[in-house]
Amino acid sequence: MTDALTRAHDCWAEGRRLNDLGRFADARVSLGQARDLLAGLNSADAVRIGIRVDITAALTHLELEGYAAAAELLTGAAERARSLRADDLIALAGIQHGVIDARCGQWDQAARQLRQVVPLFAHIGPVEQCSTLITLGLAELSLRQMAAAEETLTSARGLAREHDLPVHLFKATHNLGCAAYVGGDLPRALRLMGEADAMPVDVARERARLDLATALLEAGLLDRAREALTGALDAARRAGQRFDEGDILLDLARWAVLDGDRDLARRLAADAQATFTTRQAQPRRRAAELFIAGLDAADGVRLAEAVRVGE
Repeated sequence: MTDALTRAHDCWAEGRRLNDLGRFADARVSLGQARDLLAGLNSADAVRIGIRVDITAALTHLELEGYAAAAELLTGAAERARSLRADDLIALAGIQHGVIDARCGQWDQAARQLRQVVPLFAHIGPVEQCSTLITLGLAELSLRQMAAAEETLTSARGLAREHDLPVHLFKATHNLGCAAYVGGDLPRALRLMGEADAMPVDVARERARLDLATALLEAGLLDRAREALTGALDAARRAGQRFDEGDILLDLARWAVLDGDRDLARRLAADAQATFTTRQAQPRRRAAELFIAGLDAADGVRLAEAVRVGE
């Protein structure tokens, strides 16, 4: 590769690493540098790297600008990949689309995108295969397709162990804990989530700790849940992870209800709703809106509005 192409590749790789750490503003800088270096280069390698830059940048756009910007970028990348008949890049675009759909709570769309990737596994490596299975398993779990989720996540865990992928092992183990939680096996859920949290891997943990806090709330361990949630919220805000911030605020609102402070719960849920609105995450915004409506209905205030929201 030429010097410019090598530097562009390195900037793209750094942007991807920063995304994985939740450092989205820094990732945007690195990915912008990659685009600048690729400008005017027309080789096949340059075109391929340009597509990968856009696939990676879709997650950055999602966190910093919202779903519409991310989807637009991915659509263009996928079209260019299809024009090259590059099955590996088609698969990578599908994986990323599944990820951004999942981040926005659009689980049907996420599962559909990721199931289209599975037949292309021969064209991608174990890291990408494992990532696909982890996100697909989470989508199946969210759709309450419990048997499918357990099978998919178990496959992901086995693949991560086979290929020594510690970050993916962390995610697959944690998500199996989430499956146990949804399935009503709280001891297994806490064991698996705790096992994942103890793994010495360099990965953003805000969302995993949010899930752990949810299980702690279910177990009635309110002090431990509050500690986990407030720590996760501080970390999410420092990293600029607005989706995680919104989810944590909504779980803190649930904690506040259990702790007997309904006014605080209403304020936290309103903050979560505003956060999701800025990122066009409509299903998650709707969840916050319904939470507030439920509080209003229970307290006998703004009943007409609560009924309208619940319709």
